[in-house]
Amino acid sequence: MIEENRREPSFVALHGRATSLVLETPPDEAPLWRYWGPRLPEGAVPPSGLREARPTPSFSLDSDQPLSVFPAFGVGWFYQPALLAHRDGADFAHQPTASRIERNANTLRIVLDDAIAGLEIAVSLTLDPQSDVLTVSTVLTNRGEGVLDVQWLAAATLPLPGEAVRVRYYSGRHNREFEINEEALSRAIWRRENRRGLTSHDAFPGALALTAGAGEDHDLVYGAQLAWSGNHAQTIERVDDGRRQWQLGEWLAPGEVRLAPDETLHSPEVLATCSLSGANGVARNFHRAIRARMNWPGGAMKPRPVHLNTWEAFYFNHR
Repeated sequence: MIEENRREPSFVALHGRATSLVLETPPDEAPLWRYWGPRLPEGAVPPSGLREARPTPSFSLDSDQPLSVFPAFGVGWFYQPALLAHRDGADFAHQPTASRIERNANTLRIVLDDAIAGLEIAVSLTLDPQSDVLTVSTVLTNRGEGVLDVQWLAAATLPLPGEAVRVRYYSGRHNREFEINEEALSRAIWRRENRRGLTSHDAFPGALALTAGAGEDHDLVYGAQLAWSGNHAQTIERVDDGRRQWQLGEWLAPGEVRLAPDETLHSPEVLATCSLSGANGVARNFHRAIRARMNWPGGAMKPRPVHLNTWEAFYFNHR
């Protein structure tokens, strides 16, 4: 039987040179991730809503809960939520009761209100059309009564396809920085933390997710990094539909963030991109984005001198 009052699904998309993202926007909830990957044709959207396109798994909730831009425990999301917070042991199960999307060129600002827990969440996504770098950040405001104790606020929750089977991350120590580590992604959650209070040698705040067979110059690779020098955490976790969610954010010590009514917590930015040209394609996208952000003397980048640093055996003065 066809439900006559069923709403037609609505979508919003952002496009870069070689990447696209598509969100499904059901009313009064966080937009659902439908796609983030290689460039789609203009106007390409899914033919149906995600909940209509797939059956509800057995022994699960009556309503399907797909991955959203801000997964919340109160909607029945049983993986890591984007927010862990409470008011003296209450208001810990968060669920958006209203949502709106503001668009300005290639930027989306998604505002979610939780009237029950007294929260306002604003998630901003900007896809740079030149570099294909997606910038994501989250702002949390306490709209309720009483202090809100925050343990975790994801700066971004990103979707990875099930084909992403390996993670490459960076560790090291002084005189041995950026040591490459690579391991398989499994059903277990992958997590990296830094609690040193600044960007450390042993835990770079980012990683690469590689599809099967991807290498330095070929096949699909995703990359993300938290633009933050401080305590941080990132996780990659497999969810029910076979995809993976990737969260990055500031690691918060117990009691570190306690928001009084109408106080706000701003997350750091996450920079993310993907490329069909392997890890080097991801690096090129990041380099292009950072060069565009730089406040260059004279307003433009100029050729840079190259020097050999022999551990201060000699000094130099470039003019």
